Amino acid sequence: KFTPDEELADFLLEQEVKLEQDHGAPYCPCQGRSGARDDDMKIVCPCIPFHRAHFDAIIAEHVHPDTALIVLTDGSNVLGAGDQGLGGMALADATCAHYTLLGGMHPATTLPIMLDLGTDNLALLRDRAYLGWRHEHMRGPDLETFLRQVIASIHRHVPTAIIHWEGLADTTTRVVLEHRDRSPRSIVSDVQGLGVTT
Repeated sequence: KFTPDEELADFLLEQEVKLEQDHGAPYCPCQGRSGARDDDMKIVCPCIPFHRAHFDAIIAEHVHPDTALIVLTDGSNVLGAGDQGLGGMALADATCAHYTLLGGMHPATTLPIMLDLGTDNLALLRDRAYLGWRHEHMRGPDLETFLRQVIASIHRHVPTAIIHWEGLADTTTRVVLEHRDRSPRSIVSDVQGLGVTT
């Protein structure tokens, strides 16, 4: 057994059965692409809406309440590298490391989070080995609703944490600036950090 939590194991196995019923194979349908780009771009991974719908539960169950810093990125505007999609996770990790090395923050109190909101990088979307969500970057009401949920979840479960937004798409930055709280605990680095120094 891969986990001592029987309820979780049963749930995961049920999801595999559901994937097979819905898509004809007990694995993510994103892996069963046809090779025809127009057809493949229509495939939407069922895992992504599941994770979005359960973001609050994930934060509540897996984030320690003493977390002092949460660095969030969507990987779409990595300085000097552009849209890295899921590869932007390295940016969130590096930012946490900077807080540890330069700010003296204990690494156990920092948490990098990659919000996989899709990518507009066509090379990544065409790359069969790409592990991120194979969809153009989320925009509009779906993006706004999800980011509101992210902000509310973090404030509900880790209310004293600093929220550091890094390497965001312009559309994501606008929504974050509009909906984040105005406290000094919420930093949009691309605007409030780099924007001030450049």
